[in-house]
Amino acid sequence: MTFDPTDREEEAASSIVEEALAGLGALLPPDLLAEIRASLLDRLTIDPDGRRLLRAAMPDPVVDESGDVARAAGAGTDAHTKSRAG
Repeated sequence: MTFDPTDREEEAASSIVEEALAGLGALLPPDLLAEIRASLLDRLTIDPDGRRLLRAAMPDPVVDESGDVARAAGAGTDAHTKSRAG
């Protein structure tokens, strides 16, 4: 099965990998660092287990529209914060 990562997934994976490899440039040869980077990116964007971990680490997308229905301005912003008068 082939997976095509979305732009969001690729961006998140790249950010995670760069953070993980930060500071290793002074310790590892550039070609080895590039191999490790490519391997980690593949693991996060191609492997099913890696994709699950990546999606779990990503923030949920903000949805302002669903098909043809746009969220009204201010809709849902205070529905959960209003206290109920008893």
